[in-house]
Amino acid sequence: MEVLSKMRFFALERGGLSGPIPSSYGNLKSLLLMDFDFNQLDGTLPRQLWQLTNLRQLDLNDNNFDGELSGDIGKLKQLRFFQIDNNQLEGAIPRALGDIPNFSLIGLSGNNFVGAMPDKVCDLRPSPLQTLVVDCDIECDIPQCCTSCVPERRD
Repeated sequence: MEVLSKMRFFALERGGLSGPIPSSYGNLKSLLLMDFDFNQLDGTLPRQLWQLTNLRQLDLNDNNFDGELSGDIGKLKQLRFFQIDNNQLEGAIPRALGDIPNFSLIGLSGNNFVGAMPDKVCDLRPSPLQTLVVDCDIECDIPQCCTSCVPERRD
């Protein structure tokens, strides 16, 4: 992994990946983009992920992640794009998302989040946060806070 420590882009969208994200990926300190959309990754998001403080884009859509989204996501101050749609995440949407000052897009739909969008996240709208998508059962004013909501999935 030491050889990869200077890697800046890690994109394996539709890569046929399965299992959890290895905690050792937290050692990729130079990483700017991580894109693992449309795989079969599962388990909880490793806490080491929140150590990637240079990340600007984190795309984890359409996998099978579960558990709660950690408030430690607020440590990723450089993050601009965060998509974790269509997983199995649950619990409240962390208030710490509002600690990330330059968000442009947040996609949270297709999970099992409950409650309301934290005011601190809504305060990022309309600028810099241009797109905020959640499930329709999340309390979130449209268009003042959320830009759109996605109806419940029907399997």
